[in-house]
Amino acid sequence: DEVKPGGHELVVAIASDGVVIFRGEERGLAELEELFKEEAAKDPERLVLVQADENTFHKRVVEVMEMARRSGLRNLAIATKPEN
Repeated sequence: DEVKPGGHELVVAIASDGVVIFRGEERGLAELEELFKEEAAKDPERLVLVQADENTFHKRVVEVMEMARRSGLRNLAIATKPEN
């Protein structure tokens, strides 16, 4: 399998109220973990990009990143969206 440049990362958006959005849909943490495990089985090197704004609970960001790591996804990054 060749890695396609760009658009390959798994983007998880976390709203300031803690709601998690993955692939355009709100996800519960258990559901998100299953999706992470499926992706890790296909490609453990896939980047997980967690997007959160400055008001998002740090605890939820850490939970999602730890879940990705537990699921076998090793490349994790965080992108913050500054408050306007």
